[in-house]
Amino acid sequence: MGLKPIMPFGVSNRHNCKKSYFSCLHGFTLVELLVVISVIAMLLAIMLPAMNKARDTGKKIVCMSNQKQLIVGWINYSVQNDGKLVPGYTTRCIWGSVKTPPYEIKWDITSWHPEKSWVAVPRFEGTDSDGEPKFGNWAYRPGYQDRFIIAGLLFPYVQQTDVYRCPSSIVTGNPQTQNNFCSYAVSSIMNGYCQGKDPVPAGSEYGVRRKYIVTKMADIRTPGERLAMICQGGVAARNNRVECFSVNIGTTAWSDIPPTVHMGRTGTSMSYADGHTAYNKWNNSKKYSAPTFSPREAVTVEERKTDFAFLRYACWGIK
Repeated sequence: MGLKPIMPFGVSNRHNCKKSYFSCLHGFTLVELLVVISVIAMLLAIMLPAMNKARDTGKKIVCMSNQKQLIVGWINYSVQNDGKLVPGYTTRCIWGSVKTPPYEIKWDITSWHPEKSWVAVPRFEGTDSDGEPKFGNWAYRPGYQDRFIIAGLLFPYVQQTDVYRCPSSIVTGNPQTQNNFCSYAVSSIMNGYCQGKDPVPAGSEYGVRRKYIVTKMADIRTPGERLAMICQGGVAARNNRVECFSVNIGTTAWSDIPPTVHMGRTGTSMSYADGHTAYNKWNNSKKYSAPTFSPREAVTVEERKTDFAFLRYACWGIK
């Protein structure tokens, strides 16, 4: 008794097919195709959130690594300059006579902060649609972006320009929110104002802040709890671009908005005066990330116990 031949996949011998092998193969039906597509779509729906979270986690890790390098450079500057802190404010610059690569910028000695600072920023030229000061269009040319970092006092200690920019920086068609100059801001308490030069009344908010400003590393109390740098995710238009960062001391308005940069725009990374970095998730991140939220808005009762209280203590040491 002879053995039956093994039929190729897709060919049924019950039909006693006498045609060639290829003409007897059966294709997928429409129902089968829809089932396969549905399974693939379901798998993608399950995997995409996990992939997005992994990507956000990776960007957060890079950002914290950037801050670690910057805070080490910030400390080294102090060590090599008799304990003085690098100026945390941002001095304005104007473009020089060389307007082609490698480009040229000049410190604006008429600026509110005429001395050199840790990084430079362009001088404001006019106002935007919201009435806020804006940078001149020349400042957004790619060739100038690195020059503002290279001109800063911290650059000799951290000489990679990419370190000054967070990978999660907001990049949109609006040049005011593009990742142009620097993603990070120094806390106002860390030599954030030119002492004795800002024409502000002693009893005003900025006058009160002056009492807390430190200019030397040795004057920082509890450095492990004092905010030194914070990621703002690019040129934060609502936080005065790249000025130093802080919340108000004696008023109930925010002054600067808690940056929402990482992990689905729920928090940001920070570095402290003792050299360690940390990530903080805000309680009201959805509110802070809304385009309509203003730094002039009043602090709520809940925020005085949570996010505002946290930043007020981290920035100024006031509970």
